[in-house]
Amino acid sequence: MAGAVSNLHTLHLRSLFRDDIGADVRGLRTLFERPIANATVADLLVGQLDLMTREVDSMVSRLDVVANRTAGVDLNKVPEETRQCEKIRWVTNMCLQWWQIVLCVLVFLAIGRSARGTSRGMLISFAALAVFTLLICWGQAGLYMAGSVGGERCV
Repeated sequence: MAGAVSNLHTLHLRSLFRDDIGADVRGLRTLFERPIANATVADLLVGQLDLMTREVDSMVSRLDVVANRTAGVDLNKVPEETRQCEKIRWVTNMCLQWWQIVLCVLVFLAIGRSARGTSRGMLISFAALAVFTLLICWGQAGLYMAGSVGGERCV
């Protein structure tokens, strides 16, 4: 599969643990099985070798799980989906920026008319819209942060 996640590193680590490190542990076992004078030390060494053997086997099985989970992952779709999301994000940003500009112009007009004696209701409604727009901008910034942090953790 051309765009699939490459398991070369996982397979390399698996062969490293299984073949190289496992062979070294087996070599130590043959070395430590020789008769030595202190039986307590011999038992401790064999116990530690058993622990190392279990850890190596555990790492090999964990690497097999990683290789199996990433075997069907196809990364060819990611760039196109990212482009589509960026197009939508760009249009959304432009619409929000234009909305803020229109709102600012309307607030300035309301302030100008308010100086001439127009109603305060118009000024209050435009101030409420400004607060609403501010909340939208904060929400958008929060979504960007969540997306960027979540994207880093997923990769």
